[in-house]
Amino acid sequence: MIVFAAIENAMIARLEAASEAGILGYAIRTVDSLPADLDERLPHYVQQYPAAWTVFNGWRAIEEQGDGTTLVEARYAVVVACANLRNERSQRHGAGGEVGSYQLVADVAALLSQQTFGLPIGHLVLGDCSSLYTSSGQAERKASLYAVNFSSRLVLDPAAPPLIQTPAIGDFETFQVGWDLPPHTGTPDLSDTHTLPQEP
Repeated sequence: MIVFAAIENAMIARLEAASEAGILGYAIRTVDSLPADLDERLPHYVQQYPAAWTVFNGWRAIEEQGDGTTLVEARYAVVVACANLRNERSQRHGAGGEVGSYQLVADVAALLSQQTFGLPIGHLVLGDCSSLYTSSGQAERKASLYAVNFSSRLVLDPAAPPLIQTPAIGDFETFQVGWDLPPHTGTPDLSDTHTLPQEP
């Protein structure tokens, strides 16, 4: 299942690269994975707007393949946020040298749509975009948030090897126990070693 993390990381990397290269005409100050406690963090993040956070939104199973794999539609969202102290219109349209959420939404769509990032997935397909009202305090923080949705088709193999390969466990032949009595010195005061019988 590492492909889901790889897609999210690739989305973040592409947005960061575009911002750092200066091709947008503005900098995206925060590009990261979507935090679970976004509502609580809005006061902190308002100094780091404009921002873009990515999140994997699960998948929809499409078709089982004959080899035991399943074709799925993986879903992602990019939540963008812009702030402007003037008014709500400025938060969305941009003003005073600050980019608005409408422009950031359009740029995210252009940068990520139809990308595969060299991964074994179908092209990212642009989906719905919706306004987010995360809390009653959002208006007080002069922030405008939108979610831009994407999807990609890929094949999942439930029988694929685990992401982390654990080393093979050898024969359990020797068991050593140590006792460290107060005051603790870091060196065992008593120890005992047992060798277990092994089957031929």
